[in-house]
Amino acid sequence: MPKDLNIQIADIPISLVLDESFFNDAASFFSPYLSETPAEYTFSITKVPTLPEVQSHDVEISMQDSTLHCVSEEYSGHIHMETKKGEMRIREAEGVRGLVNFLKEMCSIIILFNGGLVRRAAGIVRDEKAYLFFGPSLSGKSTIARCSQDYSILSDELIAIRRINDSFKAYSIPVWQDNGKEGESSHEDKKNLVTGFPIVGLFKLVKDNTVSIQKFEKGDALAAVFTLPFFFTTHPGRDKILACYFDLVSAVPCYDLHFLPDDSFWKCIDECIN
Repeated sequence: MPKDLNIQIADIPISLVLDESFFNDAASFFSPYLSETPAEYTFSITKVPTLPEVQSHDVEISMQDSTLHCVSEEYSGHIHMETKKGEMRIREAEGVRGLVNFLKEMCSIIILFNGGLVRRAAGIVRDEKAYLFFGPSLSGKSTIARCSQDYSILSDELIAIRRINDSFKAYSIPVWQDNGKEGESSHEDKKNLVTGFPIVGLFKLVKDNTVSIQKFEKGDALAAVFTLPFFFTTHPGRDKILACYFDLVSAVPCYDLHFLPDDSFWKCIDECIN
């Protein structure tokens, strides 16, 4: 008998209609995202023994008419962007991992369609405010998270950004780790991931043998932080994404942060911002 699991990601309420056989495991993983808000999007999810072979090991995302399709070796799913109802088939062997990976891809696109942004970044919350650290692979996002264990960690991999009234807020997006946990912190540390946190600074990471920080001018900030998901490189929505990044760097200061693999960068940030 299918059961409904209601969650909320980046202020977007979602209902997952799940097979009872893995409802409890899914509810445990998504416990920081549980919500009583009526669902805006609904996904009906079923487990199947096998899926058709795919041509690539990468996730394939495509749009046909108003339906967004997402296919990989682990799952195959779609959602109609007007009715906001979708379906997903997941290989039995994948379980909750496949579900989390599917939602990560789908929610990232849905957030972009709702005027938000999704950025590979580490998000740290101090005093109910979010600090976002970004850079290419191996730039030090996970190092920043490990050196910030005294604070709440939204993620060391992927952050959603949405403009709520006059403030840009950062949100966690569920990401599967090899240990089956969410990012660098425990669920106990992340008991309120439904809430977004006002962003006070964006920090481009540069590993160095000294610690220093310098504020970007607006044009340089936009060039540093802007990124376009592959799906949108030929999609009309790319101009809206660029405009949203422009608004972001107009409202939130952006810095070039050179750092060591310890927590000394926090003192540098506090002296600069405060």
